[in-house]
Amino acid sequence: MGISLKPYSEVEWTKEIDSIIGSVPDRVIAERFGIAIRSVAVRRRNLGIASTYRDIAEAPKWNKSIEKTQLF
Repeated sequence: MGISLKPYSEVEWTKEIDSIIGSVPDRVIAERFGIAIRSVAVRRRNLGIASTYRDIAEAPKWNKSIEKTQLF
């Protein structure tokens, strides 16, 4: 069984999540909060925030060091 990621309609979009959208790649937020990456991308676009990375291959994966230095 895989991990179930929350679709857009089931995410409680908190101030914490909204405050980091656009400052790190969508994938990082998706992995950190268990949200589908497409949901993060839709939220970012709805907030009028540009993508952080042009190529997804450039984006680092979430890890504890990113959390400590970039998210909080």
